Amino acid sequence: MTHPPSPNPLVQSLLLAVPELLPDLEPVRLERGYWIEKPSDSGHFLYFLEDALLGVSVQLKPHGLPHGVRLSWLGCRSVWSPAQALASGLQAQVLLAGGAFRLPEAAVRAANKPLAPWRLQMAASTQQLMTQMAQVSFCARHHTPEQSLASWLLMAWYNSSGRALQMPVASLQAGFGFAPETWLRVWQTLHSQGVVALAEQGTVAEINPLMLAPLTGVACACHQKIQAH
Repeated sequence: MTHPPSPNPLVQSLLLAVPELLPDLEPVRLERGYWIEKPSDSGHFLYFLEDALLGVSVQLKPHGLPHGVRLSWLGCRSVWSPAQALASGLQAQVLLAGGAFRLPEAAVRAANKPLAPWRLQMAASTQQLMTQMAQVSFCARHHTPEQSLASWLLMAWYNSSGRALQMPVASLQAGFGFAPETWLRVWQTLHSQGVVALAEQGTVAEINPLMLAPLTGVACACHQKIQAH
């Protein structure tokens, strides 16, 4: 059995170190929407994301959170453990449908071969994601809502694998946690400047290559500080 083709360096390096894990590797399709843990996921699966785009935010408290302090996490070619993240009080959504490989975490722990180099590689990937979360949180606190949303959309574009990026408008609004009047103002500003478009009867935000230049003109520089991964 050969290794499945994958742009994810973490799954490739793991299979090179422990090829006997290949039969346990399962390709899955990730559809847009909230990540709801299924009974079959109770065994703590690791998901090696390939082209899916995840949004992660702190779950709302009874009275809500102050606007602009929620976190976003773009997951692409990384390792995602929903059991661990959801247990920590985070709320996850798949904003851009894509693919992943799923592997039981217990199978990795039971591997009889040294995995120190691979674990260091995974730790570096996790550190990148934490840096990105911190940068997005800083951006939400210190820049205008228009700048933050434009910068986030650019990060989403560079972490996606298509020629056009489409994400549900409702998911974007919920992820940023802006007050309704703030969201309406921000969206109207970006839409009037031609940096976002609407599709699917106004429920989906769309970006294409022609919009990148004007979008960059609106965004702050935060998206430039985060490497695509």
